[in-house]
Amino acid sequence: MRQLKLQAARERLQEALSPLEEGAQQLHAAVFEAATALRTSLQKNQALRGSSARKARDLCRWYSLMNWTGDQQLELLIRELEQLATAPAPRARKRDPKPIDQVLGDIIALTYAGARALAEPNRMAALEL
Repeated sequence: MRQLKLQAARERLQEALSPLEEGAQQLHAAVFEAATALRTSLQKNQALRGSSARKARDLCRWYSLMNWTGDQQLELLIRELEQLATAPAPRARKRDPKPIDQVLGDIIALTYAGARALAEPNRMAALEL
């Protein structure tokens, strides 16, 4: 009897946490898509042009507002991206795109699993139908 009560409590807890997990996956998916687009632009232009730099700053601002997950690793990477995107470019030469590319690569790698999990249909949900 005790095992049944424990199992029922676990199921209720999982049902309560499921929307939170999905929200965290959606947050990671949005960051993944933005970082992928920024990295593509960076590799194409060998620099963050005006609109791309603005998108990077907007991503950082948006993430700081939407981050309720407490993901410290991603938060540190986003802050590093913000610092790199807002730093003034040297006048004599172009800014080296490698540090920004590395940070974007790290963000993409970190958020890929969450974005992929959101894109794949839940097998258990399909079985329930």
